Amino acid sequence: MTPSIRRSIDWPTVCFFLLAYTLAWGVHLFIVRIASQAGIEADALLIAAENLQFDSIASDLSVSPWLVYGLTRVQDFAFSISGLVMIAYVGGITGLRELWGRLIRWRFGFPVYMVALLPLALFAVSVVVTVATNEGILDTVDLSPGAIRAVLFGAQSGLLVYLFTRGPMGEELGLRGFALPRLQQRHSPFAAASIIGLFWALWHLPVLLNRDPVSIIVFLLVAFTFSYIFTWMFNASGGSLIPGLLFHATQNAEEIW
Repeated sequence: MTPSIRRSIDWPTVCFFLLAYTLAWGVHLFIVRIASQAGIEADALLIAAENLQFDSIASDLSVSPWLVYGLTRVQDFAFSISGLVMIAYVGGITGLRELWGRLIRWRFGFPVYMVALLPLALFAVSVVVTVATNEGILDTVDLSPGAIRAVLFGAQSGLLVYLFTRGPMGEELGLRGFALPRLQQRHSPFAAASIIGLFWALWHLPVLLNRDPVSIIVFLLVAFTFSYIFTWMFNASGGSLIPGLLFHATQNAEEIW
């Protein structure tokens, strides 16, 4: 490796991705082993853990269900854990304060909010179309306080559950809270988004392997493309993480819709 290439590499960013991959892929291998010992598919165990539905498989597990749940949280939060470690290492208390500032920076343009809530808007459009083309469907819609609470706070698919315990908070603190600002110090926003998009997409591979090839390719391409949207929102909001968290949560929570 030539000195010029060595100088162009941001080693904290390299360490960030290495740590995130090691955490997520290492934990996934452990979960696969636990599932194999229990005689169930790893995907089934992951779904059960994410939804806290262990009743039918708890007796088959060789470890506590709560340990399995904890492992899935480490897997989901690998990017944010890695980001927090590297921020603390590189920037110390100042870096962590800057990250907190990005989490509470909510004053930015309305167009950014519009893009951040685009998945929610698309869902609203689909609802309007469905209601307009299906007479009587409103009679089947549950708008009770209990149903609304389930949409927001339900352990299985509540929007706030997705925001705080799954991908959004589990990935954005690292990807956009650490990696993106550092990469943009050395590269253009397009190049930075491309680098993050590549490693973000490939990071999901262990949980995609049981899918058919077409759906794997589509997922990887969508994740890669979304990186450009997240980068635009980050820059247009002055470095806030809120737009990315909102977009990520509403886009990921398809089970609610």
